Amino acid sequence: ELWHGMGYGGDDDSIMRVKWPTPIGPDQQARLGVTDEIVAYVDAKHDLIRAGRNLRADYSISPAQKIDYIIKPVDPAVAGRLAAEQTSLAGLLRASRITIDTGFVPGKAMPGSLSALGAIYMPVQGLIDVQQEVARLAAQVDKAQADLQRIQAKLANRAFVDKAPRPVVAQQEQRRDELSQTIEKLNKLAAMLKE
Repeated sequence: ELWHGMGYGGDDDSIMRVKWPTPIGPDQQARLGVTDEIVAYVDAKHDLIRAGRNLRADYSISPAQKIDYIIKPVDPAVAGRLAAEQTSLAGLLRASRITIDTGFVPGKAMPGSLSALGAIYMPVQGLIDVQQEVARLAAQVDKAQADLQRIQAKLANRAFVDKAPRPVVAQQEQRRDELSQTIEKLNKLAAMLKE
């Protein structure tokens, strides 16, 4: 229906029987106004949106809950582009309000993330109980550290390393690395709330 509704086929045509589309060439890209700069901007904007959504997920905030974001663009030109797209950004981030400010300085309990377009911050005052969230993150760190110590002890045991099949040892090494990264991330998340 969409294919027909957008004018790609006639009434007697079926999307099931047409040739697979081919990438558009440079001439058609030029006619449509697609440039490398625009493609890079769109990719960077997707990265900014992903960073904002990840902030929400990191602090267990429901995707359905509308929250505020503050974006500190890398320069005034990017600020202008983001301001022109503020409504669509708010929809993609499920934000009640987006503030775009090139001179923004984050305050206490202001988790943030960087992207090519600038930094995105999520004010958590009144959104989450900061002390409770720090305690939750600390409990996750404690659990991950206990798991890491258990795996490190296993990997330090020569009998295990020598007798276990190589894929089993590799799996334990991968799990060790994942736990180290998780601990580092959780500590950073907690640190952002304590600043």
